[in-house]
Amino acid sequence: MKNSSMFSAKKFCRLSQGKDSLDAHEPVPAGILFLVVLACMAVSFPATCSLQITEFMAVNDTNIIDDDDDRSDWIEIYNPTKYPVNLQGWYLTNDADDLTKWGFPDMSLGSKGYLIVFASEKNRPVLGAPIHTNFRLSNRGYLGLVSPALIPVSEFFPEY
Repeated sequence: MKNSSMFSAKKFCRLSQGKDSLDAHEPVPAGILFLVVLACMAVSFPATCSLQITEFMAVNDTNIIDDDDDRSDWIEIYNPTKYPVNLQGWYLTNDADDLTKWGFPDMSLGSKGYLIVFASEKNRPVLGAPIHTNFRLSNRGYLGLVSPALIPVSEFFPEY
């Protein structure tokens, strides 16, 4: 028999998105709450709380030209959230064994915003100018976007 006053995963997810309120008299069993939190994090975190690599170009022969008139490889980062995300502490890497290979400068990516990062080996994390990593992409290999918690949140491997 279903207890209508029990705390549900649906209610928790609605609360975490600010779409509902919790009655102070509603019971929240600790074991259920723990499982609900884990389930919601697994389902909603990647989709709503994380930056994403949406496009990239390895071995750029015909596409975007960088600020030096070179056809550098490039990576497009997207912020699907409704809030700006500070990129300091986020990383891009082409090496699954080196998750902190290249760190973003202290800058924000706006809500629903996109950012092109050139993978040129020029290592230019300069605000107000096109951003360049310290590595290039290849037509085979690894590409990862790594969160400040050092967890890859968007990755491609072993061949793109």
